[in-house]
Amino acid sequence: MGQDQHIVPQIYLNNFVDNTSPFPTKPLNIFDKLEQKFLKRAPINFLALNHIYSFTIDSEKKDNSLEKYLSKIETKFSGAVRRLITNIDKSKNSATLYIDIEDKKIFAYFLIWQIKRTILFLNTIENGLDEEFHKNGLGIPKLPDGKPSPELRNYTLYVLSELGENTQMNFLDIFMKKNLIVTIIPENFGTGFITSDNPVLISNQYGKGGIALEDTQISIPLTPKIGISFFKTGKSIIKFNQIKKDEIRKSNISLAKNAHKYIISPSEEQLKRICKNI
Repeated sequence: MGQDQHIVPQIYLNNFVDNTSPFPTKPLNIFDKLEQKFLKRAPINFLALNHIYSFTIDSEKKDNSLEKYLSKIETKFSGAVRRLITNIDKSKNSATLYIDIEDKKIFAYFLIWQIKRTILFLNTIENGLDEEFHKNGLGIPKLPDGKPSPELRNYTLYVLSELGENTQMNFLDIFMKKNLIVTIIPENFGTGFITSDNPVLISNQYGKGGIALEDTQISIPLTPKIGISFFKTGKSIIKFNQIKKDEIRKSNISLAKNAHKYIISPSEEQLKRICKNI
């Protein structure tokens, strides 16, 4: 495994590059919310940090087992997206859409890990552990630059790996008991979905709620033209053709507001419109 590890997978970001760019390596159009500036980056170098998912064994050695696990999920996800696109093409004249149960599981795993692997989520776990250790007289100090010590990062990655895996609160079971909604924007439609460094939206019309609640919807754009949502108890695969530009814009504004720092779009013009008041 490489030294640089992505907090949002490159295999996912590749779906949102600007294909109109004249350069051989197609870039992402990006808006930095914190610095209020626009930039372009290739997916290979964007949102990648040094050994962020590597356990430290000693000063010379790293354990990349978690990164290898994430890489397997990403590879399976890429295959599931390709199969979904093929099935969408086959079902153009049909109200129904076929998705294999294994592919539904792959999408669920991808969303679960994309929720868990963001910088904000990692920092929340780190800060909670740091506070707990100090409370119990087991202080594991951060480094002078404020970054987590190798010991604290190891504990954080262990908690991250175990979170949502037990029988009392199994995230995969929760997702698999929900309907899967596939939202499709026609290819010839002059707009599409954006994404961000925090691409999973967790929403509940009755206010903030956990993923296990019946009315909580968990969504992610897979490509500029396809989004998926897990919503309400059921086993249905629901195909939804979205042709309302206002609704697409509403979704994109939610995605932009949900971003930690970076908002991403294949279209520079679209990005500028959406980020005007963000």
